[in-house]
Amino acid sequence: MPFDEKTVARLSKNVFGGLAFLKDGRMIGGVQADTIVFKLGNEQVEKALKLKHTRPMDFTGKVIRSMVYVDPPGFRTKQQLEEWIRLALDAG
Repeated sequence: MPFDEKTVARLSKNVFGGLAFLKDGRMIGGVQADTIVFKLGNEQVEKALKLKHTRPMDFTGKVIRSMVYVDPPGFRTKQQLEEWIRLALDAG
């Protein structure tokens, strides 16, 4: 599916060596290799880490408490991905 590079550039930003997606200038998530990282806030991260296919975001070697990695099986379906996006948007 083709897409406009300028539009993608407006929606995303390269951080942490991956691609980040912003809402109102605030990062809500991103992609690193085949994994998605979501910024959920501390309380939601605690809940999210109890789910399968999640793990703490520790890109720098130190856990970033407000963020979580979700491995591919955790966002395989459209419904799963939409739920993660909703959680990230609600965290803001």
